[in-house]
Amino acid sequence: MSSFGCSLLFALHLPPQSSRTGPRRTAFARVTFLLSKRLSAFPIMHKSSNVLRSQSTCTVLHGGRGGRLFGRSNSCQFAVRLCLLSLVIALCGCQSSPRLGPVEQVGTSTPVSLGPGDVVRISFTTAPELNQAQKIRADGKISLPQVGEVKAAGKTLGQFQSELMAIYRPQLTNTDVLVTLDSGATEVYMSGSVRSPGKLVFDRPTTVLQAIMQAGGPNQFGNLGKVRLIRIANGIQRTQMLDLRPTLAGETTRAYYVKNGDIISVPQSAF
Repeated sequence: MSSFGCSLLFALHLPPQSSRTGPRRTAFARVTFLLSKRLSAFPIMHKSSNVLRSQSTCTVLHGGRGGRLFGRSNSCQFAVRLCLLSLVIALCGCQSSPRLGPVEQVGTSTPVSLGPGDVVRISFTTAPELNQAQKIRADGKISLPQVGEVKAAGKTLGQFQSELMAIYRPQLTNTDVLVTLDSGATEVYMSGSVRSPGKLVFDRPTTVLQAIMQAGGPNQFGNLGKVRLIRIANGIQRTQMLDLRPTLAGETTRAYYVKNGDIISVPQSAF
């Protein structure tokens, strides 16, 4: 929130007093001064010395010396405070709108990145007694004979295979190793206006629309025109807005595949 918004909120939340003197009069004078400076950028609303003038029984703002506020009734003063607070929220809300950007694309040909819960099968050409299948633990590691614990999470199958070949080189004369994925777990978190929000687990490539349908589809208030896909890449969390309505209408569109850890939020329709 800007310093302008903070100043107005501070002034608006001072406790009321029955007297025309004291903090309340000073606070509203400050509000008048700040608003006159802010509204001076809009020529339509700024005429001579009168910034805003009410035609009712209460003169709200007057651009005199430092600005004054005269309230002839408590209801009028309450309405003025409510209007000023709404203006503050509108001005500050525009400055704090989230930034959206394209997320990292994932396709069926994208290299698989291993993670906790994945089951990898390791096969040795010259040492079949070492062949085994292991599930990656929550700490991202597996335990292998002769070498101990090895971290597998966060690596592609090719990267992990090359690392195992280097690790077993001192123990084996032929270090030909083949690493395959027996089963993979992709966890996606569904929120918003869907029938069954929560965590979903997939073991095959899945699109955003397929994930939403797996969650029961949008409920009666769901809006598939502004679906938010939140994805973390290299420690940075980015959000992309997706319009899935053309796909449901039968048009040819690009498929967006989910990635482990994605958050999909289906907003509520305005009407």
